[in-house]
Amino acid sequence: MKQVIPRIDHIHVGAADAAATADPWAGISEDVIRRFFDVLCIEQGLPKGMLSAYRADLDAFDRWLIEAKHKTLISATEQDVSEYLTVSMSCIKAFYGFLVSAGCRDDDPTKAARKPRKRRRRN
Repeated sequence: MKQVIPRIDHIHVGAADAAATADPWAGISEDVIRRFFDVLCIEQGLPKGMLSAYRADLDAFDRWLIEAKHKTLISATEQDVSEYLTVSMSCIKAFYGFLVSAGCRDDDPTKAARKPRKRRRRN
């Protein structure tokens, strides 16, 4: 049986309220994340460890959106997602570069991620 996901209605923000609430989805991220995980548990049966990792990733992305962009998970744009992924990967690469430079590691596990990808030709 297919899981029916309840519709999430957003709050209509009138012109007078626009200054006070720039994003009509503000404050709803926790509910949306909870519903997402309900669906993941029911439909996909993901292991708890993976669910915990997904939750940590979404929580971190949500915090970044709120603090850096004044947006929510629902109102994020393609550019916001791309910027977050770029910043996160840059941080991880810099961290492992630091560990190698400090002598804590002999190898850099992000080295493969540093290589530019070859573009596929489209027919």
